[in-house]
Amino acid sequence: MKRYFSIPDPFGLAIGLSILSWFLAYFFGSHEEDTHGVPQIFTAWQAGFWDLLAFSMQMILILVLGHCLALTNLVSSLIESIARSSVNSRHTAVLISIFAIFTSLINWGLALIFSAILARKIAEKQSENGNQFNYALYCAAAYSTMLVWHGGLSGSAPLKVAEKGHFLEEQIGIIPLTETLFSSMNLLVIVGSFIIIPVYFASCSYFHKGEEVALDLHSTQNKKEEKKKDAAFPIGWLLFPFFIFGVGIRIHLDGWGAIDLNLVNFTLFGLCLGLHKTLGAFTAATKQAIAGGTGILLQFPLYAGIMGVLTDFELINIFSESLMEVSKSELMPQLTLLLAGIINIFVPSGGGQWVMQGPILAEMAANNDIAVNRLILALAYGDQLTNMIQPFWALPLLAITGIQAKKLLKYTVPLMIIMAIFYSIVLWVF
Repeated sequence: MKRYFSIPDPFGLAIGLSILSWFLAYFFGSHEEDTHGVPQIFTAWQAGFWDLLAFSMQMILILVLGHCLALTNLVSSLIESIARSSVNSRHTAVLISIFAIFTSLINWGLALIFSAILARKIAEKQSENGNQFNYALYCAAAYSTMLVWHGGLSGSAPLKVAEKGHFLEEQIGIIPLTETLFSSMNLLVIVGSFIIIPVYFASCSYFHKGEEVALDLHSTQNKKEEKKKDAAFPIGWLLFPFFIFGVGIRIHLDGWGAIDLNLVNFTLFGLCLGLHKTLGAFTAATKQAIAGGTGILLQFPLYAGIMGVLTDFELINIFSESLMEVSKSELMPQLTLLLAGIINIFVPSGGGQWVMQGPILAEMAANNDIAVNRLILALAYGDQLTNMIQPFWALPLLAITGIQAKKLLKYTVPLMIIMAIFYSIVLWVF
């Protein structure tokens, strides 16, 4: 019986959510042709399957390039240095969470891989020393990076609205990063995250006993040895300045609003070339990193299909209108947070969520005289919040650490509740 009622794996969850979206569309949806039968549902699902191909490629690149950057000698040395400094489970969990938060503010792909490798390396060191440790706690601390990322420099929604020509420019204009990522509200959230999350993981170490996990050290050593054999000409060093020059020119011409997903990926590409030095090393790192993008490659079309069903049958609009009818305007940010968290379970993509929820937020802001940048940040916080129960973005971490997704929930669910309260308070104050 336990076998049939266990927590599904990420791929199984995506399929289950797809089926749930079909039922919701059939019983509650509203189609423009005033029909919502099975043919219309599957037409919307099949058409939506391909709607996020460009964005999927952006997400795969940001993840693969972030992983490649984590595999450079510079970053690997930093990870080894941090791993050697770990003392006990409490200290280690706090350390991992701090680095997870810090790196997530730079780039979520880099942060996710960096934190996963860091958790594994520290566990390897402690295993070699015969120490007892709580590996699930380490991995949960690493995954906390996905609880902060959308308020950082790779946050999809804030970057999208800062682009010229974004699809809602006529309604809300261009929202510069100074009004979103660099606003006083978001800076307060970042500072609060640096306090609350590490303190939470420190407290967890008191209530959960350590569990020793056997790790495969052989594969890691082999990868290091292969990397040392590459002694080709460092052409990456020669190409790196051109990438940096290109980034500088773009920011000079368009200002800081030029920072979008494409520019982030372009910068990561240049950094990976420069720090790996040779094309051979870069290619080898890419081959190793690209496996982490398998989940995105296979599951993103399913979630895009779900998005197609939710959009064509106006389920988001129906749910939003129902919430708005029973709410006051001052609660709009908190309701946006709640709605974004729910949508993230069905569509775990910040950019995809903005496409779906953005028009609703623009209308809400205009009708209730609320600053739209406040609602954009509420969406960002809600999106990252339910990552703690939606395992899609944990796929690369699970592959690197070898941990099961269900073992993280013991730590991530309480943290999600704590941060939901914190976000709600901040949105109320501002």
